[in-house]
Amino acid sequence: MASKILVYDDDSDILEICKYILESRGYEVFTRQTCGQVLDDLKEVRPDAVIMDNWIPTIGGVRATQLIKQDEEFFKTPVLLFTASKNAQALAIEGGADDYMEKPFSLKAMEEAVKRLLSASN
Repeated sequence: MASKILVYDDDSDILEICKYILESRGYEVFTRQTCGQVLDDLKEVRPDAVIMDNWIPTIGGVRATQLIKQDEEFFKTPVLLFTASKNAQALAIEGGADDYMEKPFSLKAMEEAVKRLLSASN
């Protein structure tokens, strides 16, 4: 069974790129353009990992990641925070993300980041 990846970004082009990269590697990919219902999304999708943009409506990636990490059902779900901000590491730490990546990113960087997330969760 393919690992499920839930990707959050308000930019539909980024979502399409992520979906293409990850599906071509055999992952099942779900996308969202807002994160206001993040816990409901996780209950619906049951992802093996989450990729979260920092600048996303309605509550932002850091807060959405905090909600995931504070939830007793989903706190172990690995989260990668990605952002165009130069302080990506500090934002990831603030949110409790398991990893981070700066935008723009390469196809290889995305693939390797997801592999790290999934191997850390097993």
